[in-house]
Amino acid sequence: MRSVGLVVGLIVAGLTLAACPDTTELPADDDPGSDGQGGAQTLYADSLCGQCVATACAGQIGACAAEPECASALECLNACPIDAAGNADPACEAACPIPTSDGAAGALTALTTCRTLGDGATCEACGVVPMGHPLLNQVCDPPVSADACTACEEEFCCETRCNGPCQGYITCMQGCGGDVPCQDDCAGTHVEGVAEFGRWLACQLPHCRDYCQSLIPSPCLECGLVHCADQYADCFGNASCYLRFWCGSSCDTAACYQACDAKYPEANALMGAWLLCVGDSCLGGPCDGGEL
Repeated sequence: MRSVGLVVGLIVAGLTLAACPDTTELPADDDPGSDGQGGAQTLYADSLCGQCVATACAGQIGACAAEPECASALECLNACPIDAAGNADPACEAACPIPTSDGAAGALTALTTCRTLGDGATCEACGVVPMGHPLLNQVCDPPVSADACTACEEEFCCETRCNGPCQGYITCMQGCGGDVPCQDDCAGTHVEGVAEFGRWLACQLPHCRDYCQSLIPSPCLECGLVHCADQYADCFGNASCYLRFWCGSSCDTAACYQACDAKYPEANALMGAWLLCVGDSCLGGPCDGGEL
């Protein structure tokens, strides 16, 4: 745990500064607007659920629509019939195309999180019972360590421990002394370690910041973790979004942030979803300075 303190401390310090596929089954008369018995069938886009989600998740839908592969998946979802609960039919949704590009996949992840865990999950017409984010709701054995920080990791983050690849990435980063090209080389050399470290932080910071000295967030980040933990976990659970975050952690100008956006364009949807949530929840309060 102590071996990650330096890099984690640097990160936290920096934070302070869709047509349906051909295989989709349609009703018996092959008319997606039919209930198979000659009657009209409500499609997700026209349903009370779909309309509520369109409002609640407008930002995520806009980001998805900007990515062609995600837009295809969204078009497919909108064309699905609704189920008995009023939400999109699960079989139809499961048959929708899955984006292959990082940017489109990230945009769809952000939208799905909004629909199932975020503001969209509060739409009563959808009949959704919100479930916890998988990175934040890991199934772990009771802790055994006497150290509070380690015990927290054992209790809440047992599935995302910082193991060999993660440690290799951290060791590499510790030798960079803040040199950006060196840090980029570390990310390129330790691809698996980057992903593992991001997932580790995705769980560790929301759950264990009160127990680990290396995980003390700024007031703005604290507010973001309280109100937007799912979006934070989505971002840090994605290697590109974590790297975009790391890139921006040393920025103090708009040009620098824009350069980071250009460097990691595939992270824009996930990063944007988190920043949108933080802006809605924390601007005018702990985040008045605009820095995380």
